[in-house]
Amino acid sequence: AMEAIGAVNLRIESCTFAQSGGYGLFLGRGSTNNQVLASHFYDLGGGGIRIGEERSSPDAAGLNHDNLIADNEIHDLGLVYASGVGIWVLQSSHNQTVHNHIHDLFYTAISVGWSWGYDANQCHHNTIAFNHLHSIGKEMLSDMGGIYTLGVQPGTVIRNNLIHDVSCFDY
Repeated sequence: AMEAIGAVNLRIESCTFAQSGGYGLFLGRGSTNNQVLASHFYDLGGGGIRIGEERSSPDAAGLNHDNLIADNEIHDLGLVYASGVGIWVLQSSHNQTVHNHIHDLFYTAISVGWSWGYDANQCHHNTIAFNHLHSIGKEMLSDMGGIYTLGVQPGTVIRNNLIHDVSCFDY
């Protein structure tokens, strides 16, 4: 529904993102010091909020970091693309994902990191805390969970999240 590339000091507050075929919000390459607060994301074909890119940025201007995602209600996702994530942080650092309520989706509520293996990447020092995550999976997909991390992420902290009612298709 909304894509921001190179956004700096953007504040999205008390907004509604609904009935879109993909993600509700995408903070892409070079997006820094942004805030997404007290907004409502629902009835989406993909996921809720996506931060960063799959590939690492070769220069400082393309780095994605220091974004705050807090106090949002995110639910009924993946209605077209079942693998939509509630909040997906890729190659991005120093973000805070806190006090969000994410529920009723077919895949992962919060995913942080996008690097296979043990190589250095641009995903580090992220905080995932005090989120309420539930009614995840709905027995459709298998490789998913409440919080999913991928790659080496020094300084990343996951604490005080309430996760329940996660069901996968198999294993």
